[in-house]
Amino acid sequence: MTNDICLIISQLSGHLETIAGALVPAAYKYSPVAYNIPTHDGDEIEILYFNHKKKKLAILTHGLEGNNQSTYIVKTANYLLHHDICDVIAWNFRSCGHQDTLKPMLYHSGYTQDLHTLISHILQQHSYEHILLAGYSVGGNVVLKYMGEMGHNLPYSIKSGVAFCCPCDLESVAGHMDKGFNRIYTRIFLKKLIHKVRQRAVLYPHIFDTEKINQVTSFFTFDEYFTATNHGFAGAHDYWIRASSLPYFNNIVVPFVIVNPLNDVFLTPKCYPKEINNTNFTYLYPPRGGHCAFITLPNIDYYPATIIADFINK
Repeated sequence: MTNDICLIISQLSGHLETIAGALVPAAYKYSPVAYNIPTHDGDEIEILYFNHKKKKLAILTHGLEGNNQSTYIVKTANYLLHHDICDVIAWNFRSCGHQDTLKPMLYHSGYTQDLHTLISHILQQHSYEHILLAGYSVGGNVVLKYMGEMGHNLPYSIKSGVAFCCPCDLESVAGHMDKGFNRIYTRIFLKKLIHKVRQRAVLYPHIFDTEKINQVTSFFTFDEYFTATNHGFAGAHDYWIRASSLPYFNNIVVPFVIVNPLNDVFLTPKCYPKEINNTNFTYLYPPRGGHCAFITLPNIDYYPATIIADFINK
């Protein structure tokens, strides 16, 4: 009974932190240069570049249906810039920014091509001694999967990676998000995703089956009908398996850390790996934080930003 009570309290605190973290806005305290980078298929990647002429750079990647204005991104950037730790780039997954070119391609939880395009552009334009890749939620999965895909071909300037609240096993998380109170979060995510599909269905009816839009009630149905077919997967389960970052952990050749709070209500036990056969791997599982919330009192340093600062200064 004691364990059950502790579990209930942890879940309640996780939901409260997650909701509060999403409701509290944040504003950049420094002015970036905003510009777009072209993709291979004629779309564009929107980025905010905070160039303070440092030798180190943190590239911040947001989560599902977030953007570079998300509170956790803004708070991290403000901390790193205020303490003069590094330059910062905060970018948007395609369709998540201020402009939507309505290309048929969206993005997904394991889509790394746009991150690769961004990094290639930065390496061509700048000479950084240390680039750290940081991702939140789905962004963390993308970052770690990219690093694992690249393996020994990872650009030399990329020295480390950090993933916060990372759903590194997508299949278990997708099922978990269709249960209990999590279904409320799922409905919010799906409402945004379905709106994007409806927009594209008008222009690309041969790609997006409009009859199936009204059948979407879960991540499974959305990924089965749209994510998989739009990105070349056999179905939702094939997508979840191939897009998860966990199988790539052993291929990462630079230090990386996964920071998953124990009261993160989005994650499952599979998202808290410990026995990874890679000496570059470090895990931090703090008791609190919710999902991408990490709420702190005024004048207390923002926890994710301090982790990034520690890693990029090593």
